[in-house]
Amino acid sequence: MIYPSIDEITGGRFNRYELMLATAKCARIISEEAEAAANEKTGSRDYKSLSDDGEKPVKQAIGKLYNGEYRIVRMA
Repeated sequence: MIYPSIDEITGGRFNRYELMLATAKCARIISEEAEAAANEKTGSRDYKSLSDDGEKPVKQAIGKLYNGEYRIVRMA
């Protein structure tokens, strides 16, 4: 079983496809922020996309969606 579940993350308001898209977009933002921070710090494009505790951007994105740091917004 995956934790947190899809229903826990979305509150039953969004389907799996919408959650997948939101997670991918959040992961891209997290990766880009990590790259920008590394470029600013070292002046190099070599960066570690993992967080300090070793989490990959997708797992970080799921956590941020679950904790409410990012929200899924349905466009009309």
